[in-house]
Amino acid sequence: MDKKVVDLARDVAKVELPPYRNHLDVVVACEDEDDNDVDIPLVSIYFR
Repeated sequence: MDKKVVDLARDVAKVELPPYRNHLDVVVACEDEDDNDVDIPLVSIYFR
C-alpha cells in the first residue's frame, strides 16, 4: 500500500488527525468459520 497512515485515516474515517497525535488504536472484529466471535487485542499503530 502506498498511503501513509494519516492519509488512510482521513480517507476511511473521514477525520483529520491533529499534529500532536502520534498513534491510532484500531479495533479489529472478526469471526471464525463457525461464526464465533474471535477476540483480537487492540492494535496500536504508531507513526510520525
